[in-house]
Amino acid sequence: MNTKYGLRGSLNPAYPFSELIEDLDIYDMKVHVEHSALEIGFDNEADESKARNVVNQITQLWSLAHDIKITIELNQKWHMKSDDEKNISIELHEEIKMHDHVRVNQVSISAKAHIVKSDLFDSSSFKNNLPLLKKSLVSIPLQKALIYFHEEVLDSGKPLYGIYKAVEELCLAVGGRDKLAALADQSANYVSDLMQTTQTMRHARTPARRIITDGECRQRARVLIEAYTNSI
Repeated sequence: MNTKYGLRGSLNPAYPFSELIEDLDIYDMKVHVEHSALEIGFDNEADESKARNVVNQITQLWSLAHDIKITIELNQKWHMKSDDEKNISIELHEEIKMHDHVRVNQVSISAKAHIVKSDLFDSSSFKNNLPLLKKSLVSIPLQKALIYFHEEVLDSGKPLYGIYKAVEELCLAVGGRDKLAALADQSANYVSDLMQTTQTMRHARTPARRIITDGECRQRARVLIEAYTNSI
């Protein structure tokens, strides 16, 4: 990669990507994936935090689509010196965090998108999620929902609170639970039953009760995230 600056790390788990080689252009950045290693290049040093945010959401969206959590440790940096030599530094244990604050410019994207539905690891390509990525990079509510789902649902023994927070963000964004349900062509109970069930895991005392199973909560959350994404 010939960009002036860049970051590189290894995807974990590695086996879904062992045969994957692909390139992605995301705005003014370039992403290269090869045999479970991912690198992102950019020409402005000030764009490092933006690049990390791009990688955050690449991994979050893939995780959501396949219903399994992947992570990446971006422990290598580089910058090109004036004599065209690449200066590479290695930072140990710098695991990417999914809650870094990144300011993004608002842009208008008219294309519709959908979450890829496939059997586990049926397709490892990150390109499947490019339409979603363009939306998540400019939608703060979607970013927050993806963070909660990735960090608190996918590998958690008690995922309900993370589901509650993810869906609550989307409800606030659209103006209520009934409106979010309508985006998914569902009745208002589709969201209210989910929220009442997940409310049982919150710290505050509430009259909430279990109406649906944990698995159904998880599935409904994914459907609602997809429906919200399609609406923006």
